[in-house]
Amino acid sequence: MKKFSFLFLSVFLFFVSCSQNINEILSSSNTLILDYSDETQKPSMRLSVFVKTNGDVRHFKMLRLYSSQANYEWTVDNLVMVDKNNEMYAGYTNFIVPQGELIPQGEYEASFISYNDEENTTNFFLQYDKSLKDMSPVEAENYFKNNGSEEYVLIYNEEDRVLFFGKKTEKQQTENDIWLNYKTSKSYYTIWLKPDNSIMCIMPEKTIKRGETDE
Repeated sequence: MKKFSFLFLSVFLFFVSCSQNINEILSSSNTLILDYSDETQKPSMRLSVFVKTNGDVRHFKMLRLYSSQANYEWTVDNLVMVDKNNEMYAGYTNFIVPQGELIPQGEYEASFISYNDEENTTNFFLQYDKSLKDMSPVEAENYFKNNGSEEYVLIYNEEDRVLFFGKKTEKQQTENDIWLNYKTSKSYYTIWLKPDNSIMCIMPEKTIKRGETDE
């Protein structure tokens, strides 16, 4: 009997805390992602949208994104939850458009719907250089280098586990540097990110030639 009462009280308190949680959106992060599959292809494009609230983002069950410029609407129910610096964010990283079209620019409305059907909305404006869609990897690298973007490195091992992700340092300047400092590394990506996080560019995967120089 005591066990049942304790379980009931726990469930009750959980739902009370949920019902009292306003979950007001405090900030949003919206990033256009360019992704190169190899050195010969033009980049694919997708949009990432995340929010931080004053409550628990795990109470959200759905995200509805609307572009007034193109009259497009996306609805997703498999939200991604991210814990960063003890703060929780909810969103989605793969808003795409039909092949051959560009991610719409202009005004967006992002509506997050909770399990009790409350709706929280934020608006943002997306603007980018349309010429990015036609750039080769080399052209894109030069573009971001000359526009104050920051260079990151993502390194994987043979089991496709992340060995390192962060800003590029002296330990990752060349492929040989990566090999010398991360002996189990298999491949890596160079990633460019604008300072305001508005655009991320993922360069083609590079396979590491192991042990050519081990001094």
